[in-house]
Amino acid sequence: MRADELKDALLAVQGVASAQVTEANGNTPHVRVVLDGTRSDEEVSRDISRILDESGLRTGGVVDAEPSPEPSPEPSPEPAAIPPADEARDLHLIKPPSSVASVSVEENSAGVSVRVVTEAGDEAVERVGSGPSGMDRAVIGAVAKIRDMFMPTIVAIDERDVSGATVILVVIEGEDGRRAAGSSVVSGGRPFAVARAAHAAVIDLR
Repeated sequence: MRADELKDALLAVQGVASAQVTEANGNTPHVRVVLDGTRSDEEVSRDISRILDESGLRTGGVVDAEPSPEPSPEPSPEPAAIPPADEARDLHLIKPPSSVASVSVEENSAGVSVRVVTEAGDEAVERVGSGPSGMDRAVIGAVAKIRDMFMPTIVAIDERDVSGATVILVVIEGEDGRRAAGSSVVSGGRPFAVARAAHAAVIDLR
């Protein structure tokens, strides 16, 4: 059996991935096969031995059987990067803003002002303008200052009775045209209820 015929016969064996047949000195064949791992080494070796016996080249021949090279393992995906602790957002930054704690009216030689203080201690003072809506506008302006917001457009301030309770409804409009509303039950003075209702509306616009 010629070397090329022997090679073809070896490649026909199930479990052989590749085969190489070379003739050394004295025409002694050197057979090298690579297994693909689909069958056990013993089974493949038995079939190869049978083919070599049938070819008459078994005696004096050299046979190397090698397992198929294992594929290189694919690199594991990199774990998701975890930001350092100092880059994590502090919890207090996502807590709801504190509400209005007090509203006081102050009068001096310069006129009348309103002071709004939140539960967190933030405060702002706004001068009270003339007219019947001057106090309400000053309260809303002070609330907007506390939340670093320009004076919003006051769309409506409504006072109504709901199931025996007096409720203040404040509707405002931001610079971008968005509108928001807030309400509060009048439990003390009207300025305090306006401040709490305006605060809810301002927070909604931010």
